[in-house]
Amino acid sequence: MKKISIIVIAIVLVIVALSTFKSEELSIKIGAVIPQTGFGSYWGSPVLKGIKLAEADLNKDFPNANIQILIEDSQSQAAAAASAAQKLISIDGVDALYSEFSGMSSAVSPIAQNAGKVFMYSTFNQKIAEDNPTSIKTFTSFEVACDKFANQLDSAKKILILSAISDAASYCEKALLKKLPASNVKKIEGFVGTDFKTVLLQNKQFAPDYIIPIMYEDGSYALIKQNHDLGMKFGFFCYKQDCVTEKLLKELPQAATENIMYFEIPIDPEFVQRIKAEYPEISNDDIQGAANAYQSMIALGEGLVVCEDRSAQCVTDNLANKKTLLHAGYKDAKFVDRILSSEITLNIVRGGKGEVVK
Repeated sequence: MKKISIIVIAIVLVIVALSTFKSEELSIKIGAVIPQTGFGSYWGSPVLKGIKLAEADLNKDFPNANIQILIEDSQSQAAAAASAAQKLISIDGVDALYSEFSGMSSAVSPIAQNAGKVFMYSTFNQKIAEDNPTSIKTFTSFEVACDKFANQLDSAKKILILSAISDAASYCEKALLKKLPASNVKKIEGFVGTDFKTVLLQNKQFAPDYIIPIMYEDGSYALIKQNHDLGMKFGFFCYKQDCVTEKLLKELPQAATENIMYFEIPIDPEFVQRIKAEYPEISNDDIQGAANAYQSMIALGEGLVVCEDRSAQCVTDNLANKKTLLHAGYKDAKFVDRILSSEITLNIVRGGKGEVVK
C-alpha cells in the first residue's frame, strides 16, 4: 500500500511539473511603448483601448499561450521611450516590442534589434523598416498616399511638403515626382514647433497649390490656422487624424478648412462594432488609433505563438507578407514586405464636412 502511495505521489508530482513547464513555455510577453502623457496622449489613449481588446481576443484565440501585453509610457519623448524599452527587455523579459510615433519608434528600434527581439511599430516613418530587418511597420506610408494624391493633379501644380516627422517626406516626394516636375515640388524637413508664420511667408513667392503637412494634430492645427490668419490661400493634403479631426473642424473657422483634401484609412465594420460594444463613448477619431493598435497586436501575438523559439527572424518571416490577419482593424489589411497595406480613400472638406473624392 505504501509503495502504491509513493507511485501515486510521484505521478502527481510529474504531472504538476509538466503542467508548470508547459505553462512557462507558453507564456508570451509583449512590451508596448505608447504615449500616455505628453503631446501624443490624444493618440495613446485610444491605442491603449485597442491593445486591451487585442489582449483579450488573443487569449481567447490561443487559450494556452498566456499572452500578456505590458504597457510603458513613452511620455511622447524619444529618451523616455528608449528607457521604457530597456526596462521591458531587461526587467520584464518581453518577447517582442511595439511602439507608436516616429521619434519614439526610432529610439526603440535599435534597442529591440540589439536584444534580438522583433520590433513592430506604428508610424509614417518608413526608414526604420529599411534599417531594421526584423521590424514590421504597421501603418500606411505617405508614399502610397502621395501617389494617390498625385493622380488627382495636373503637372502644373506646385507642392510644398512640410514635415516634422523624420524619414517620411522623402517617400512622399518620390511619389509626387512621378507626376510633377522637380521644380514644382519643395520639401522642408525637421520642422520643430508650431509657429509657421515665417515659413508660410517665405514660401509666398513659391505659391504652392497644396501644402502637405507631415506632422501631428497640434502642428497641423497651428499651420492651418496661421495660413488662414495670414490670408494665405494655400490648400492642404494630409492624413485625416492629423489635420481633419472632429476637434479641428469644430475649433477652426470653416473657411480655414474648406477644400482640404485628406486621406483616410477605412475601418473594418466588424471592428467598429467590437470597439463600440466595449467602449460605447469612443469617438470616431479615436477608433482610428484603436483599430491600428488592435490589428498590430493581433498580428504580433499570432506571430509569436506560431514561432516556438520567439526569435525575431521567425516572427518577421511569418508576418512579412501575411495576406490574412486573424482579426483586422482596417479594411483589406495585410502585410507586404513588412509594411502594412490597407485600403485608403481620398476625401475633401466641404461645408465643414468630409466627402469622398470621386
